[in-house]
Amino acid sequence: MRRFYSILITLPLVCDPGVVTQRPVLPVAKTGELVVLTRNSAATRYIDSQGRYAGLEYDLVETFAREQGYRVRYLDRQPFYQLLPALERNHAHLAAAGVAITARRLDHYAFAPSYQLVQSVVAYNTDVPALAAELTRLAPERDAAGWADTGALVLGSGGAARAAIAALARLGARRICVRARSLEKGRALEEVFRPTPDASVRAAARIDVVVEPIDAGDRDARFGAIVQATSAGMRGADDGESVARAVAWSALSPDAVALDVVYAPPETPFLRRAKGRGLRADNGFGMLVGQGALAFELWLGVRPPLDVMRAALE
Repeated sequence: MRRFYSILITLPLVCDPGVVTQRPVLPVAKTGELVVLTRNSAATRYIDSQGRYAGLEYDLVETFAREQGYRVRYLDRQPFYQLLPALERNHAHLAAAGVAITARRLDHYAFAPSYQLVQSVVAYNTDVPALAAELTRLAPERDAAGWADTGALVLGSGGAARAAIAALARLGARRICVRARSLEKGRALEEVFRPTPDASVRAAARIDVVVEPIDAGDRDARFGAIVQATSAGMRGADDGESVARAVAWSALSPDAVALDVVYAPPETPFLRRAKGRGLRADNGFGMLVGQGALAFELWLGVRPPLDVMRAALE
């Protein structure tokens, strides 16, 4: 156990990606408090049927702390990509969060002995290629250099916004502005695309992501593409007017393109503003069809006819 302790306290001590403002921790020997990054899962730390904390890694930490005479303070980090940056920036002494040992991570972190062997699972994300295909359809004349020469605006800070940034980066965009209702969530998204030693989720090329409040800016002429990546305007959600007002439409070049991921209803306030400005614009229906087609091909190895799929959905 003492060897385990020496490994744990020599982990790089560094922080969280701007989601939580927090000071670096002091040495545990000085404070007697062991700060541990964790996350809610059956193997790490959860609340059992008796209302008590449980979990294999939780038990390991508690046993270790009890033997050393330390009290423990847990910091929950969700999603997972926030965890290692938080450790690097010295927001905790160690992580007990089901972190898999990989060759890349071994170059930057010290691990305790492993307690479980896992098998890799290949997962595909169809959002990014489907979104990139729709943007290409709207602006077929642009090559990678053309996308790099123009800025892009993404409205939102959730999973669809993340996919939009990755799709734009895949096409060649390098300057991407994110406007979000929650600046906290926007900055967390910004961190995903900031290169780190363990940057498992980022675009292949370096991109510059800047977060702004979701208000119309006075410099929107810089944007050649706008992606509305929230549920605003969808049936049963926000009416979409506030998101439509987040863009200074009159400042945009007529060559700009606009894509709304919402497809029900087929026209939203965002799309009406975009078309009123004379932009090439469309809803998320094509993206939905593209996602289905990619999934079909991945499972069966056959590329389905997109027109037939679209007709069936319509």
